[in-house]
Amino acid sequence: MRPLWVQSEDTISEDESIRIIFMDNPKNVNTAKILIKWLKIILPFRCGIRMGKERITFLAGNYRPAAIKRQKGSVRLDMVFANRLPEGFNVASDVWRSVPNTVEGYILADDDLTSLTEEDIGNFVKACEQMLEVAPKSRRHLCNVSAVWPDEK
Repeated sequence: MRPLWVQSEDTISEDESIRIIFMDNPKNVNTAKILIKWLKIILPFRCGIRMGKERITFLAGNYRPAAIKRQKGSVRLDMVFANRLPEGFNVASDVWRSVPNTVEGYILADDDLTSLTEEDIGNFVKACEQMLEVAPKSRRHLCNVSAVWPDEK
């Protein structure tokens, strides 16, 4: 299987990308670090990671299972779920026709993320697995963050 993203020759570390995006607020830097670590544990596979102007995006081909964004002094977590959004998440968009029954939602990290149930996390993993099925046929993005993944991924 061909790689689902292209790694840039010029990369930055996860910590540096977080500091660049959230440099105005040490609390947000810490929150973003925690979220990235947590996402890498619950994602069922490695993704490319790309830093943009106000976000860090996890990518598999042209699909984005999750992103961490700066939003008006807060940290925003975007995730894609199969079937339904968890309680507390707001609809960001309907996702892709090629990945049916998925919806993208967001929550401000200041809100209570501990409300995610095992079923909610299962729906996230299911959406990721559906993305992985179609991602090899999609565009590959250039990723500029050098990620450190858990050994089992």
